[in-house]
Amino acid sequence: ATRNDANAGRKVVPGLRLAQVRRRERQQGRLFAEFEPQRRERLVQQVAALRGVVLALVVLAISPFAAEFYEVPELTALLRVLAISMLLGGLGNVNAIAAQKELNYRPLFYLQQAVILVDFVVTVLLALWWRDVWALVIGQVVKAIVSVPLSFIFLQGRPQFGWNPRI
Repeated sequence: ATRNDANAGRKVVPGLRLAQVRRRERQQGRLFAEFEPQRRERLVQQVAALRGVVLALVVLAISPFAAEFYEVPELTALLRVLAISMLLGGLGNVNAIAAQKELNYRPLFYLQQAVILVDFVVTVLLALWWRDVWALVIGQVVKAIVSVPLSFIFLQGRPQFGWNPRI
């Protein structure tokens, strides 16, 4: 039982396509396979932190232009404060990815519920008190501040920061 392959115009056995895809996935996965797990964690932690820094810098850079475009001068300050949450977002425990891969959802569930609860309480209380958009912004920053230490409490493993030029 063969069928025509639309991409190459040749006959392909159905199970062979799956084997080719899996082989390609294994080859792509070898990119970081030479690093032991601790070095991989460190690399992922560094990339996540760098991503947070880059996102925060981009938001800081475009905040005056966004305020001018929307004709809301207060938007510059709002976006600059929100950049703090993006910066902090890159500092969380990257072992959440390993927990997902291992189908260990319990610590992820507890982490998400704790962060959501703190975010909800802080944002609602600030909104009732200030009745301003700043309540939402400060709520997001508090959420980022709380999620970083909680990610290290709920998830096993402590990735370390450090620079290794070989990576």
